[in-house]
Amino acid sequence: MYRFLLSVLLLAFLPFSAVADEKTQPMPQKIHMIIITQPGCHPCERIEEYLGYKKFKELTDKHFTITKLDISEIDKLPKGLEEPYGTPTIYFLNSSDKQIAEPMIGGKSEENFMDLLREVIAANR
Repeated sequence: MYRFLLSVLLLAFLPFSAVADEKTQPMPQKIHMIIITQPGCHPCERIEEYLGYKKFKELTDKHFTITKLDISEIDKLPKGLEEPYGTPTIYFLNSSDKQIAEPMIGGKSEENFMDLLREVIAANR
């Protein structure tokens, strides 16, 4: 009888402990997105445009910090990153400035850029 009551009590509190564990797990730190651009770069302008769209803004505000650099400012890149071969080049770094995904080089469609951002977020978890 005691075993039965103990089993019922354990099962009753199990869902509450699972919820508590989810709430106490730390959120991943924001991903540092560094965007290298240059004047007259049409794919750079498209990426800028995408980032202004509501669906991108909601995603980036929650998961990313964004730094935009002109190609002439590559000396400001964190040490260890390869110099960009073209623009746009977008680097994805964790809080320790370590790359968590391959850099995006060149333009992407709106859908492909959104897919890439989601993949980077998943890689950071």
